[in-house]
Amino acid sequence: MSTSPFTADTACQYVVQSQTLFSPHGAAEKEGPEEFACACVNYHHTYVEVARSLSSVYCGGKSAMSKESSDTLAALIENKFLHIFGREFVEAVKFAMEMCKYNFLPKFEQLQAIYYLSRGKDVFVHLRTGFGKSLIYTLFPYVCDALRSSPNNDCRSSIVVLISPLISLMDDQMAKMAERGIHSVKLTDLKDRQVEDLRRGKSNIKIALLSPEAFTSLTVRETLRELKEHIVCVAIDEAHCVLQW
Repeated sequence: MSTSPFTADTACQYVVQSQTLFSPHGAAEKEGPEEFACACVNYHHTYVEVARSLSSVYCGGKSAMSKESSDTLAALIENKFLHIFGREFVEAVKFAMEMCKYNFLPKFEQLQAIYYLSRGKDVFVHLRTGFGKSLIYTLFPYVCDALRSSPNNDCRSSIVVLISPLISLMDDQMAKMAERGIHSVKLTDLKDRQVEDLRRGKSNIKIALLSPEAFTSLTVRETLRELKEHIVCVAIDEAHCVLQW
């Protein structure tokens, strides 16, 4: 797998799913790509769901959570996953779930993929259709924000680049993210001012979408180079369409 347009110092990694390829970078600043361990997680075997979804409260057609439900979800996440992933990661997941307005308990496999990504590992994840693979790349920029923040630096600049094969699919993905307050934009629609805001970490955009054809554009690659400090993941949707690796 090629790491262009990124260089070794940006530490690109790849996460492949049954229909989605994730390529985060910048998570392992002290390691080169050649040193990354490959953590392969294949779920052909039968697995046990970690918990049932919490009931939703709907207001005006949008899913919402009461303060009590939010606290309950946070407690469930902590109780279920703290001993597996540790305090720092679990706190980051709780923050990301709240920011994305998800009101259900994430699955172990989803968090396992996000965890390895955040550790700078190459991760192959094979999950069935409908499992919830998109949650991985929607949560990931917020998880990175939390992990990259400090008492003196409240990071909100992490970006995921999502490559989708169809414009109609992009529009559908953007609409679904907008319902949850997740700010997204087509990379080719970015204005110079927006690129500058993203470069300076002053934008609330978390997902930047583009087509495979646009990804080969020199202009787009230059934009990605400008934003490389903030890009934490490149996700290729419908990765089963890839003809050659």
